Amino acid sequence: MVTVGVISDVHGNLHALEAVLDVMEADLILCAGDLIGYGAFPNEVVDLVRRKGIRCVRGNHDDAVLRNEFEWFNSYAAEAGRWCVKALGGPQRSFLEDLPVRLAFRDVAVFHGSPVRPLREYVTPGTPLAHLKEHLEASGAKMLVLGHTHAPFVTHVNGGLVANPGSVGQPRDGDERASYGVLDTEGMSFTVHRVHYDVEAAAKAITEAELPSRLAERLFVGR
Repeated sequence: MVTVGVISDVHGNLHALEAVLDVMEADLILCAGDLIGYGAFPNEVVDLVRRKGIRCVRGNHDDAVLRNEFEWFNSYAAEAGRWCVKALGGPQRSFLEDLPVRLAFRDVAVFHGSPVRPLREYVTPGTPLAHLKEHLEASGAKMLVLGHTHAPFVTHVNGGLVANPGSVGQPRDGDERASYGVLDTEGMSFTVHRVHYDVEAAAKAITEAELPSRLAERLFVGR
């Protein structure tokens, strides 16, 4: 049996990522994108992911910062993105530039948004079953892992599954705890886990970096 840890949407929240990695038990870890954006520690998050050998796909925030293009972002996301363009170091940028939009491991495929629109499509807990089936078939895998929505879910579809581990660094399902998943590739099961982290320290770092206060405030409520 291979146990796969799954994370997504860290968004520069080093405190949350460290808390997750401290408790996660897995043979390897996959990431469904968005290592940076919003949080105050883009370089530190990338460096930790590199040290841990975590395999990642590129997320929409990773991509936007690399391109310095934020036209379709809301105002505070765009402001954080422009801040990140200036803050991101050379080695960290190179790491992000090398990230693919698709990962495959055995019978698992990983995308940030979806197999059809890897960087932008939102596949939510309310996405119709027929649509999930189409995405699973398009992935070419039995197990499809997505990110982007910051909302965890797992749905079994035609003998396979589609899952989202939720967000490590900026949950949006009303639970302020960091969210991650564990995938059993043989048992075809996906379990979502939550872990407390130092929200106050993460929020304080955002404020001290003069990033939008909204990004700090939402950490306390998971929205």
